[in-house]
Amino acid sequence: MKELARIHKSEALRGMVRLPVELADDGASLFEWSVRLCVDEESTLGKDLAALKAATQGEVDSILVRISFPEDYPFAPPFFRIAAPYVAGGFVQRGGALCTELLTQQGWASSYTMEAVLMQVASILAHPRTHIASKAPAKYTEEAARKSHRLVLMYHAQNGWGQPPPELG
Repeated sequence: MKELARIHKSEALRGMVRLPVELADDGASLFEWSVRLCVDEESTLGKDLAALKAATQGEVDSILVRISFPEDYPFAPPFFRIAAPYVAGGFVQRGGALCTELLTQQGWASSYTMEAVLMQVASILAHPRTHIASKAPAKYTEEAARKSHRLVLMYHAQNGWGQPPPELG
């Protein structure tokens, strides 16, 4: 709960996170969050989001991110996935998972705050190749995101984190 309160009071996240951060199941679970992230308006994704906002009369104005916290958090990283709209390219995998060492057991530190992690995720989404897909191949699901995340972990276990997967260029 302290992390959630810190996010709601954060000056650093102002304009980057739409408040309030919502808890899953109408607040029944502290382990599942829904966060609406805004991204740099000058980024490709930011421009796509502005166009989508205009096309939906303001209904879609942010990237919905779902965060699942494991029972051993903060000693294990939370699982982040894009839920809507369908974002492609950059470090976003087909299932909506994020390809970043930060959110792996190897890259995670228990001292990280969710405020800092959300700022880093917003920065990752500003990658020049990240965009809103004009035709989504399917709806995002948690199962697809977790599968995609496992594949990313396997790839980087074999190749290291210094070399991105070929599809990222």
